[in-house]
Amino acid sequence: MPRVCPRCEAIEAQHVATAPNAGVWQIYICQQCFFTWRTTEPASVTEPEHYPTVFRVRQAEIHTAGVLPPITPPRVEIEPFREPDR
Repeated sequence: MPRVCPRCEAIEAQHVATAPNAGVWQIYICQQCFFTWRTTEPASVTEPEHYPTVFRVRQAEIHTAGVLPPITPPRVEIEPFREPDR
């Protein structure tokens, strides 16, 4: 039975891992938005109807979202480490 992603509601979540002790927990990942969750998390994390609206992602927005925020350059030049003179 496929899992529905709590964040974007895609039906493409895949099983990633199972606890070493059978039946304790499982981990799923959404193939659309890459949200990952464990089955032992509260309903606000695992169930789409309880997932906080403010954190939801629309599937149409996923493909236009930026990959990562840019890394800002350092403010100060740092000299490379040098071994002390002996």
